[in-house]
Amino acid sequence: QSIGEFLPRSESEPFENDRFLVESRVLQEQASFTSVALNVHQKPVQGLDQSDAPKIKTLTLLVCKNTDLDPKSVLDLQEKMKSFRPGGKSRVLYTCRTGADQSGLMCVQSILLDRMEADQRLTVPLVVGSVKAIRPQIIPTLEQYECLYRVLRLSHEDQNIYTNL
Repeated sequence: QSIGEFLPRSESEPFENDRFLVESRVLQEQASFTSVALNVHQKPVQGLDQSDAPKIKTLTLLVCKNTDLDPKSVLDLQEKMKSFRPGGKSRVLYTCRTGADQSGLMCVQSILLDRMEADQRLTVPLVVGSVKAIRPQIIPTLEQYECLYRVLRLSHEDQNIYTNL
């Protein structure tokens, strides 16, 4: 159960409060996730904002349809998220209804995949431990821990020979 609304219910019904107007548009529907474009219009607040010019941010929301720990599904989702970050300059925010269960897995997996791509070597327990020091609820089960290794193995097997050189 959600404690509050922050997204539109549909494309024809935007979400609005005293600070923001959020419009949505479905970009792509896939088996494991839905890609949604969000236009966030920030309303000016009298006395706080320097200019009356409207501020608009465009965000991409990926809504997962399942919590499957299948390595192929996790890797596909990670690659889709990476495609929205050209040059790695944008930010990714992971959220889930249980606080840190699935979002923690995806966050740690993203860190591991980035580190594997950059360094070609990594220590999974060290990365998990450093993130757990900040948020102890992540990777709560052995199944999720094993999922990290399976996704890394699949990612490594999918790389072509030129990236290994």
